Amino acid sequence: MSCLCIDFSCVWKKGRSYYATSNRRVSHSDKTWISEIIANISSSEPTNKESVQDIPQAESYIKIDFQFETGTSTLFAYEDSGKYYVEQPYQGIYKIDSQLYGQLQEAN
Repeated sequence: MSCLCIDFSCVWKKGRSYYATSNRRVSHSDKTWISEIIANISSSEPTNKESVQDIPQAESYIKIDFQFETGTSTLFAYEDSGKYYVEQPYQGIYKIDSQLYGQLQEAN
């Protein structure tokens, strides 16, 4: 299982974000890239699938933690049968394109 944690908390405070792949953290501070990722996730297409658990039933996934001053919001990006999704636990599952998924995989 591969896991990528993206912490955007510093984007709003100090202009930095942090990424962790497996048990490793790296720093990323490109505000343009971060804004693009947020915009692409925000415009993802809703599906009829329901999110009913803490983590997706995917073989591998990318974990994305958005940390704000008021708390954390977690999303998961994954591939299933050649299609790509972003899932917010208990909230919904949204279809994304392969380009966004690739950007999230290359974030480290």
